[in-house]
Amino acid sequence: MVVLLNRSGVDGSNPMDYSDADFNIMLDGAATSNLHYYQSTPYTITGGQLTGTWAADGRNIDPQSAGSLFSSPASTVGLNLYDGHKAGS
Repeated sequence: MVVLLNRSGVDGSNPMDYSDADFNIMLDGAATSNLHYYQSTPYTITGGQLTGTWAADGRNIDPQSAGSLFSSPASTVGLNLYDGHKAGS
């Protein structure tokens, strides 16, 4: 199993996730910007959707976990399986 996105933006200081509703993105194993913290890097919202090329989240933890658990670095094992695949919500 590979986790592509798990409560984007959640960490020890932010227990709520980002409120953007839609994504129209490309996941790339070589991307340097992790999707989990997309608002901490330059990002573009087009037509109400996050766009661009991103590295998948990779945080394989229960989404109901405390925000502090999301602060740990994500595993990138298996994320290269999604190189060049378009994801949307």
